[in-house]
Amino acid sequence: MSFKLSQMLTAKFVELIIIGQPVAPGTAVEIIRRTDTFFRGGWHPSWDSEYERNLRAAFGLPGRRHPADAPRPDLATQATATARWRRKWGCLDLRWMSTNQIAAGTGFCNPDGTLAFAGELEDYANGLELLHDFRMIALAFPHLTFDVAVWGDQRVSMLGLPMFDALETPWPPELTAQVAMPTLGFLVRQGRVAVVRGFDQRLFQPYSLGYPQAAELALRELRRLDAARTEATGFGQRQAPGLPDKILMGWLAHARQLGLAR
Repeated sequence: MSFKLSQMLTAKFVELIIIGQPVAPGTAVEIIRRTDTFFRGGWHPSWDSEYERNLRAAFGLPGRRHPADAPRPDLATQATATARWRRKWGCLDLRWMSTNQIAAGTGFCNPDGTLAFAGELEDYANGLELLHDFRMIALAFPHLTFDVAVWGDQRVSMLGLPMFDALETPWPPELTAQVAMPTLGFLVRQGRVAVVRGFDQRLFQPYSLGYPQAAELALRELRRLDAARTEATGFGQRQAPGLPDKILMGWLAHARQLGLAR
């Protein structure tokens, strides 16, 4: 490539949209299983709901269930156990593009098979790190086809305002015209990833969209998917709507087959 990918993104908050060809719901559930942040294990304050504590215990995820738990495990032992659990589970080692369907109901792949995402990545996402993640996803799931637009110039945001403050669709022409050109894009095709400039006409071409229309579609899909998430669960009170128990129970059955869950 004729540009230095490591130097393309300079903003602390990188904006990103994804549009892709849908997959069968069963395939989507398998992709989420192997890419969800929840299966990194350990503990984090944002995961400390009754729902997530019960799920961690049910799946046999190693490590502390809560900071107050005693005795505290040796960190090296915990890291080794978590890595072993993740290898058996088939987790992908993703830095930026993990799904977050269990805790927050978000991610590039959704339970109904929709490939769509709109959001921000915090703390200076690096272009090479994004490429690494998309290559891992493409290699693990070579049937996936999706395009990614990234706005990472600290002087330019997608709309000049927070993404989620955008009007409900359909957008008026004057708002569509305000969508800034992406900094760069990624084309994921048949197990391979191509990096392109933001103005490259191949970006979103399979969907007969330009990047302004793709941004509008991604936000519309995000809102539709958010409204479709379920509150009901038998695993205890949770902080946000998310996956139905049918999916979680299927994963638990698989975890038991692997000897990971009780």
